[in-house]
Amino acid sequence: MPGRKAVTSNGVDGEKTRKNREERAIQIRKDKRSDRALSQRRRCQDEDEELEKKANMCEVRQRRMLEALPVKGSLLLSGDPILQQEGASYFRKVLSVEKNPPVGIVVEAGLVPLLINLIRPGVHPPVQFEAAWALTNIACGEKQHARVLVQEGVIPLLIDLIANSTNEKVREQCLWAVANISADVNECRDILFAEGVIRPLLWTLGIDAPPHRQLCSPSLSLMQHASLAFSNLIKGEVSPCIELMLPIMFALSELIQFNDDKCLAHITNALVSAFDASPNNIQLVLEHGMLGRIRELCDPRPELPFDPNSPNTGSGSTASKTRELDWKLVRENSVKVLCAVARSPIMLHKRLLFSSRFNNALGAMLRELDRSDTESFRKEVCITLREVMETDNKYTVQLVQMNLIPILKKCLETGTFDVMVQAGYCVLYILQNCSHEELAVLYQQCEAVLPPLLGSTDASLQFASLQVVKRLAEWAAAVGVRITSADLHQRIDMLVYSSIQEISSLAAQCDRLISAGGPREGDA
Repeated sequence: MPGRKAVTSNGVDGEKTRKNREERAIQIRKDKRSDRALSQRRRCQDEDEELEKKANMCEVRQRRMLEALPVKGSLLLSGDPILQQEGASYFRKVLSVEKNPPVGIVVEAGLVPLLINLIRPGVHPPVQFEAAWALTNIACGEKQHARVLVQEGVIPLLIDLIANSTNEKVREQCLWAVANISADVNECRDILFAEGVIRPLLWTLGIDAPPHRQLCSPSLSLMQHASLAFSNLIKGEVSPCIELMLPIMFALSELIQFNDDKCLAHITNALVSAFDASPNNIQLVLEHGMLGRIRELCDPRPELPFDPNSPNTGSGSTASKTRELDWKLVRENSVKVLCAVARSPIMLHKRLLFSSRFNNALGAMLRELDRSDTESFRKEVCITLREVMETDNKYTVQLVQMNLIPILKKCLETGTFDVMVQAGYCVLYILQNCSHEELAVLYQQCEAVLPPLLGSTDASLQFASLQVVKRLAEWAAAVGVRITSADLHQRIDMLVYSSIQEISSLAAQCDRLISAGGPREGDA
């Protein structure tokens, strides 16, 4: 009967039991939620305590260092090489910490002249090595720290050690210091040029070396630091003059022949920067015969055996990952060099690049675009491919035959907004400029691409997409083909109501043309 309570055979009220069960479940959930919140608060508290502990440790370490400065600084003034080495080694270690090295404190304490004094000729080589390493770390600081080193007269001493020291470790460390000083500070780089840094660097590679240096065969580590120094010398917003670039390009053309990831990464990165600074440097690369080697570096590299003696490697999987990252950088930089040549205003450069002599560099660009996950790189390659297609229609045909469109579709699906925009423009250019015969084939490949492009927030891309849709609709009406994509119709219907008059008008035209061609997919 209505309103009658359900009672079990043993006299227990079933409704009351159910309510008690629900209340217990609710209470359990509340208790668990409270426990999770409490656990999270404790975890955050533990993390705050850990951060505070680390901060206190840093403060203690910095305070101890400040207290030790006078004592350790006095060791640099000692006439005993052992004490000098101890002092220089202390500052080298202090300045080598990864996070917040106290470069400013050491500079403000007036220790830079004392360290520079220890790399003068006649000083014990181990002392020179430790002092040069400390100066190298100071040059890694802010730009003003590099300027302090230059003002204190470090450059002539570094160049002298590179040219004349018989200790390879000292020469290597001085090369590293020169590379750091020349990085990102154009005035320091110009002083290095004025002091004649190029010739000793060439001697390091055995090029035009005097008799006392011709017997020295450079080690791999020395070549790596030399390649870094040469690379940093041609970086910057302003490219060095042609007289300075010629010997540097000659040195890079020698170094690029070595199969060492570090050297190749430095060199290819430097060439990209050199092209950004001045397109005239493209001609220098061609004249020094580097383009063929750069094209080779774009190809997949066979797996090299692990070399435990290589300065690049540690042990185990870390070494393998480091080598793979280095080689990825080499490949991407090499393709960027090809992109710079492809965008050259000189037509001869493009024809040379895409000739059979260089095994068609377009294939290398497409392969790396397909495999890379570096967004800035993908964007640059897409821009280059569109410029190449605008140069000559034969390149468009060639790229389509090499499966460009599936690669662009992948960029549209997985890329960032900037990558999607540039890949979209490539697809639209192909559809807008192909023949009607080609359009019949390409439309099947590109049909799924157009709706996302129409849905983009970029008004220019929307307008360009609508122009392509209009061409497709006119072609479909002429050959009696129906455009049946419901997604495409929906996107066009939305753009009819766009606040931008040009887009709204063009979308209305497309809608009329498509509607005149026949029923849509999904229509009754």
